[in-house]
Amino acid sequence: MEKLLTIIIPVYNVEKYIRRCIESIIIPAEYYRDLEVIIINDGTPDNSALIAKEYELQFPEFIKVIDKENGGHGSAWNLGLKIAKGKYVRFLDSDDWFDNENFIAFLGKLRSSNSDLIFTNAVHLNAKDLCVIKNICFSDSLQEGVEYDAENIIWNDIKGSESLTNFHYCTYKTALLKPLLPLFLEKQSYDDAILFIVPIIISKTICFYDILIYNYIWGYENQTTSPKNIKKQYYHFYNIIKSQHNFIVLYEKHLSKNKRDKVYQVFNTMIMQHFERLSCLPYFEARKQLAKWKEYLDTMIIDYQQSKKMKLYKMLPFPFYKLIINIVTAIQKSYE
Repeated sequence: MEKLLTIIIPVYNVEKYIRRCIESIIIPAEYYRDLEVIIINDGTPDNSALIAKEYELQFPEFIKVIDKENGGHGSAWNLGLKIAKGKYVRFLDSDDWFDNENFIAFLGKLRSSNSDLIFTNAVHLNAKDLCVIKNICFSDSLQEGVEYDAENIIWNDIKGSESLTNFHYCTYKTALLKPLLPLFLEKQSYDDAILFIVPIIISKTICFYDILIYNYIWGYENQTTSPKNIKKQYYHFYNIIKSQHNFIVLYEKHLSKNKRDKVYQVFNTMIMQHFERLSCLPYFEARKQLAKWKEYLDTMIIDYQQSKKMKLYKMLPFPFYKLIINIVTAIQKSYE
């Protein structure tokens, strides 16, 4: 039986947080027919899967746990998406959680929706004290419940559009993502970055509901976005950007100007971020990887409208590149 919404939750070493996550998507009985929660045990060595199975026993109507060998976050998302029965799909990381009351209200709104891509609000919280780091709402640019033509809307004019396609804000029509499987790179960190671009390309209609659902925690020591892991796993970004590039190559000829502008803007941002990550490596490793990175950029076959800053980064000799990066980073932090 088709459900209204599937939520996919990968689980690995999160026994400290998994109860909070699952409790946040527990719903009244009247919504059981609408919801499917797929919890993917990605070979976790701790008690996370056992905790998840407690909830599966308690709520068999809408929660199921799937065991698999460890393959990384992307492999869990691929498997969950493959077996999803929901008209729509959302992704929820197991150290994050939904606002339960707002999530239930969202299910009610979703019953009458048929848009390809639906945006809601999210809040980013500091892991140490749960203070708000960032709270983005799109209501200044989008009217609630109005369906927009994704080809003609000016994506870059949407306030907060730099975060718009982050999965924390998005609900996707499952039928649009399934044909792209395996969509996510496996045994890779930052695999969710493909969703920064794909929904823009494949959606024909979008809608916004002015409701805060996703609580994203930032700042755990072992989080993939921590400075330590960014340095250690910098090559994962390289693979992600190559994947994004290949996807754009397949579809760019069919994109409207507004979509193409947004896709290129997102892609430029990803490339610039990789320049900045490489600058954090030890001197000789950074020099080696920067040369490799510039060489790869020269092989790209799409005209992704390079920014002036990117052209500067590509042109600068290595010592000056590191100096400029440090200055730019310091200026950016002063405005945060």
